[in-house]
Amino acid sequence: MPNGPDQETLTLLRRRDPRGFDQAYARYGSRLFSFLTRLLGQSERHLAEDLLQQTFLKLAEHGPELRADSDLRAWLYTVARNAFLGQLRGQKQAAEAVNLELLADYSPDAEARLMLGDVEQALSRLRLEDRELLLLVGAEIV
Repeated sequence: MPNGPDQETLTLLRRRDPRGFDQAYARYGSRLFSFLTRLLGQSERHLAEDLLQQTFLKLAEHGPELRADSDLRAWLYTVARNAFLGQLRGQKQAAEAVNLELLADYSPDAEARLMLGDVEQALSRLRLEDRELLLLVGAEIV
C-alpha cells in the first residue's frame, strides 16, 4: 500500500469517517475551484461553486469505495472535469432546443435546411449569453 500524501485521507474515507472528507476538501477544495473557474471563466464563479459542490458530493458518495492505492487528486480532478463537461453538454442541448424551436418553422426546402444548419453551427460557436441575446432579438424581429 503506497504511503502518499493522501493515504490517511483515503483510509478515513474508506472507513466513512467525516474527517477524511474534511481533509480532502481542505487539501483540494480551493485548487479544484480555481480549476473550474478557469474552465468556465471568471464570470461563471457561481457555476464553478455548483460544480465544486457536485464534485465533493461524489466524493461523499463514492469515497468509501475508493481503493486504498487510489490517486485522490486525480480522481477529484476527473470528477470535476466530468461535471464541467456535463454542464457543457446540458448547455448545448438547451441551446439546440431553443435554436430548433425558434428556427424550425422556416422554409422546408433543402437549401433552407442547409442554411439553417449553417446558422445553427455559427450560433453554437457563440458564448451562451451572446447566442441567447441574438436569438431573442431575432425572435422579436420575426
